[in-house]
Amino acid sequence: MNACSHDAELPADLKAEAAGLMRAAWLNLAAVYEKRRRPDKLIEHCNKVLERESAQTKALYRQACAYIARADYDEAASDLRRILELEPRNEPAQRKFQELKRILREQDRRDKAFFASMFRDAKRHPSSSSSSAAAPAATMSSAS
Repeated sequence: MNACSHDAELPADLKAEAAGLMRAAWLNLAAVYEKRRRPDKLIEHCNKVLERESAQTKALYRQACAYIARADYDEAASDLRRILELEPRNEPAQRKFQELKRILREQDRRDKAFFASMFRDAKRHPSSSSSSAAAPAATMSSAS
């Protein structure tokens, strides 16, 4: 869907102005959804901007924040990398990328601790299948 249903009829300068107004409206809606903690709607509106302007860093940044909020870390990293390709000195994107790295390190640490405890528990409490396998053999030898 075009930003304006009558795009073909508009002079070039008005088309550009209409596109800019639509971009601003979608980014403002994204900001509203960020405050309302609705990451899916935020991403939807950022995508509308990015479909028309793939290098729009404000939309990429807001979308990355929404991806982090819903724990979609690969998508967030992709958006943040794209911003830093476009604007290597973008400080908010640099800080957010560092925050994402901390989140991923913490998640990795928790996962390692969880699996280590799971395997530790498995060693302490051998499964009943190994002890039940010995029981039929003992029964069979006593029956002979």
